[in-house]
Amino acid sequence: GQQINCTQCDARMVEHRFTNRLVCHQCGANRPFPDSCDECGAQDQLAPIGPGIERLAEEASEIFADARIELLSSDFSGAPNELRRKLESIARGDADIVIGTQLVAKGHNFPLITLVGVIDADIGLHGSDLRAAERTFQIIKQVTGRAGRAEKKGVAMIQTWQPESSIFEAIISGDDERFWEAEAAERRVAVRVLPGVSALQAAAARAGAPIGHDFCAVSLSDLLTPREVIEARLAAAAGADFVIALYNPASATRRGMLEQALRILRGRRAADTPVVVARNLGRTGERMEVTSLGGLDPDRVDMTTVLLVGSSKTRTFALGGTVRAYTPRGYAVRRQADPGSGAHRGRTPA
Repeated sequence: GQQINCTQCDARMVEHRFTNRLVCHQCGANRPFPDSCDECGAQDQLAPIGPGIERLAEEASEIFADARIELLSSDFSGAPNELRRKLESIARGDADIVIGTQLVAKGHNFPLITLVGVIDADIGLHGSDLRAAERTFQIIKQVTGRAGRAEKKGVAMIQTWQPESSIFEAIISGDDERFWEAEAAERRVAVRVLPGVSALQAAAARAGAPIGHDFCAVSLSDLLTPREVIEARLAAAAGADFVIALYNPASATRRGMLEQALRILRGRRAADTPVVVARNLGRTGERMEVTSLGGLDPDRVDMTTVLLVGSSKTRTFALGGTVRAYTPRGYAVRRQADPGSGAHRGRTPA
């Protein structure tokens, strides 16, 4: 069958029978209980699934016919005075069985309660909430703590489909620190550093502004990428007039890919296209120079080198006796084409 999902998040809607509404327990969205299926339109065929407190109360009434049953839920609490009356009644022992939502766990003192049962304890783990495990752990710790708070000993029983979860192992062992350590490990994000990307940005910062417009990065290492794929990428990038960053350009035993790359680029770019050659960035012996595509000596390139091959718009300029490169954004051309727009008024033309 089709389950009714929340339209505001990725959780499923829950029936609140007393108010005749569907409520999302993750984001709080709610709607009237529908007369027909949203998927197929069938009338009067919707069947609640799972142990809601109303259903649990019905079953408890059948099994324990003489028991005094009290329901605690925000649906039934009404005015604050009514909720207080119920809590005081439970504390006095006027109820044999208390069935409730998370409201039961919120710091109340019920000295006569000796048995606590948590039904479908892992239901809160479903969904995309990053803190779902943390919230589930805290609420179960709170509610199981309602049992045996006075002279009488208490027992807590937890129903779960995931008994091996760190949540339940920590609760059973009483080792809260074990859960927090497991949760911290689960939340750690694995970060993989992509070689050359940070060096590409460092080279551009030292050279001026060569990647001021659209650019791409291509690795010349054919260890994991076939040569024909690398060649196709280079040809496409050159044809699209990108500034092209080349990293992993050559090693002591791998020179052929760099030579092939230069043949491809020289066949599609002018010989005087600026090229930034940056070596040992951030290391001892760091060097940076700006040369041309036609004048680039491949023998001076190795694995510590990052190359920035300019586009047709890239230009060079001298600053403090050093040649640098920049690629303009093209605002001046745009303003000349539309002088009345005023879109970039007050800015120096690039």
